[in-house]
Amino acid sequence: MGTNVNQPLTLIYNAEDPVLYTVEIDLEGLNVLELDWNIEWAMVVAYHRGYLNAFKHIDLYRYISKLVSGKDLIQGAIADDRMFIVLDRFFNGVITDEALIYCLTDLDLGIQYVAVTEKACKQIKILEQRKLTDSEKTELKVLSDNNRKIGVDLVNSVSRQYRRIGKYFDEIVEDYHES
Repeated sequence: MGTNVNQPLTLIYNAEDPVLYTVEIDLEGLNVLELDWNIEWAMVVAYHRGYLNAFKHIDLYRYISKLVSGKDLIQGAIADDRMFIVLDRFFNGVITDEALIYCLTDLDLGIQYVAVTEKACKQIKILEQRKLTDSEKTELKVLSDNNRKIGVDLVNSVSRQYRRIGKYFDEIVEDYHES
């Protein structure tokens, strides 16, 4: 769920029978983790995408695991088509944390809300649902391709600008491994 309707649309357009849901969530009684657009946000994304699974024995993994434990909803920057490329480059050691943070702020991302418990899911109300038309799917493919190109162009530019400024993903993990 998010504040930018194009984010889910560019993810679902290629499904066999895509449907867009407009929802609202009642936050009353939910344990919400609000993440700033920083390296901690990136590590929570890494945790949920399995990039930290090989490091379950280090303090960083335990810290992130404890941070998200017991949360019903996680709120942070949307990891959209543009951010996918940037995050991939960060997790694979192509760009540093400083370059990643620059990209986060430069891309003007919306907010994403991830319901991680059944309790949170039960507090989501579907207001509307609509199937995407063929012409919408065609337009969304173009938008998705353009967004990925924007992400690639940005990360290529920023990787030169931030070369050797900050730490790479593996260096961050190693720092926690040594502590």
